[in-house]
Amino acid sequence: MAFLHRVEEDESINGKLKSPLCLVVAVAGFAPKSKILLRDLAKLENEYETGGCFGTAAAKPAVLVIEMDKADELEDLAVELGMAGEVPSFQIYKDGKLQTPSSPEEVTYDAIKRELQTASVSSNSGCCDTASGGSCCPPRNTSGCCPPGTSAITACPEGSNTVNAPKDASDVLRLVQQSYANTVNQSSEGGCCVSVDPSTLGYTPEQIIAAGKDSILGLGCGNPLSFSNIKRGETVVDLGSGARR
Repeated sequence: MAFLHRVEEDESINGKLKSPLCLVVAVAGFAPKSKILLRDLAKLENEYETGGCFGTAAAKPAVLVIEMDKADELEDLAVELGMAGEVPSFQIYKDGKLQTPSSPEEVTYDAIKRELQTASVSSNSGCCDTASGGSCCPPRNTSGCCPPGTSAITACPEGSNTVNAPKDASDVLRLVQQSYANTVNQSSEGGCCVSVDPSTLGYTPEQIIAAGKDSILGLGCGNPLSFSNIKRGETVVDLGSGARR
């Protein structure tokens, strides 16, 4: 089957929407951007075939093109999916669940690539080792993307005044990336920001008791004070963990 699959008027796409990753694009001949977008999307297959940071051939999404002006049934399909308001438009599905409803200003090839990258990374269980510094997260066999392993940066066990503290901006970024990765890996359900055992997210029994039995500390992304051992007087940048610390 062609990489860009043009949906037929009597075709059911329910099965394809349940693919691990599926891109749906609604286009029409009366919308000038549609032709340009389809031309650019034809290059998408090569992004996967070359095995760079974008992904691998095995991770290629199913790409469905709905040509709304070709048949009433296709227009009806776009309406059912909520894609007929603006043309072109796109949606991304993972295992049948809608991830990315598009808005008019986002319908570009680069925007679609970014959203596919985000969707691919979030569902990929075979990422680069944390020793790579977390600069990318493709499958492990994508040697062209993963940089050579570097010494893993850990949260400062004695506070930020020790030799273990980050020395430059890139070290800080790697520390943040690794800390979040460690939080995810400790979670019993494989991800943060879900209801899990708060004791695995850096909270002590005393803190859990003090919060009260009705508090679900596992809904946050971890206790930042625990992971970084922040000391009084130190400067903290809140990146929006969701825990509202």
